[in-house]
Amino acid sequence: MAYVYEHIRLDNNTPFYIGIGSDNIYKRANEKTRRNNIWKNITKKTAFKVNILFDNISYQEAKTKEIELIKKYGRIDLRSGILSNMTDGGDGTINKIYTKEYREKLSIAAKKRDNKINYLKMLEGRKNYIITEDHKKSLSIAAKNKKLSKDHILKIKNRMLLYNPSKGKYGKDSYNYKFDVLAYKDEHFISRYNGIHEAARNLNLSATKISAVINGRRNHTGGYTFKKSYE
Repeated sequence: MAYVYEHIRLDNNTPFYIGIGSDNIYKRANEKTRRNNIWKNITKKTAFKVNILFDNISYQEAKTKEIELIKKYGRIDLRSGILSNMTDGGDGTINKIYTKEYREKLSIAAKKRDNKINYLKMLEGRKNYIITEDHKKSLSIAAKNKKLSKDHILKIKNRMLLYNPSKGKYGKDSYNYKFDVLAYKDEHFISRYNGIHEAARNLNLSATKISAVINGRRNHTGGYTFKKSYE
């Protein structure tokens, strides 16, 4: 079952909105959310009250009544009357006027949808993509002829030094393969260690703190300073 309601502005006691609802407590009729800008502008200027015009009728009948009343009072956006409704009623889209802001939102949503579809198509294409021998040769030649910056070359070298051959990966577990650690105390050389963890074990210090000293995040730890060496 459904109902038809109207909003009456209290400054001149005239209706300014016609709507339908299907809840049992007239929640939709009393809601202030999900209203259009014309409705919001009116309710900023004046208080309003809710009248239930038809109750306990079928939803189809409610839509018909809504259409009849909107036609009777006319719409502000069409300059045909006094209602803030932006459709002719019924299913909510009949003779709807789309504002520039709303059209922009629809355009953005459509672009996002299209971009997502294109991205999925690209991924699907990659799955089925076969690199020919000629393409492999072309890629190889292009890579050989590509000029790398000094910074790029340094990054590649550093990444190679970070590689852990025993575990086949990069990162935290590869410290001992990265460089030797030189330990100093009171600026005097103490010893050379095969990686941060070996230095931590021998000096009974935290490997994290030794790493912080090496990377300049700490000045010292346990009275020691450290440097890394690739020699």
